[in-house]
Amino acid sequence: VLWGNRWVRSFMGWLVLLPMWLAVIYLDQLPKGPWLTLLLLLTVVVADTGAYFFGRAFGKRKLAVNVSPGKSWEGFWGGFFVVLY
Repeated sequence: VLWGNRWVRSFMGWLVLLPMWLAVIYLDQLPKGPWLTLLLLLTVVVADTGAYFFGRAFGKRKLAVNVSPGKSWEGFWGGFFVVLY
C-alpha cells in the first residue's frame, strides 16, 4: 500500500540519498578523503559486477522477487566474496 503512493516513495528516496550524500561529503573532507571516496566507489562497482556475473552464471534461488526479480542469493554471495577477495 505504501509503495503505491508517489509521495511516500519520494520521501523514502530522500531518506536514503541525503545521508549517503552527507557521508560522501564528510568522507571527502578527511585527510585522504578523495582516495577513500575512490576506494568506496570501486568497492561498490566490484561488488555489483561480481554479483551480476555470479547471479547470471549460478543464480537459482531468488532474493526478493517483489523488489527486484533478477536478484539471487548466489549473486549476493558472489558480490560479497569478490569484494573480500
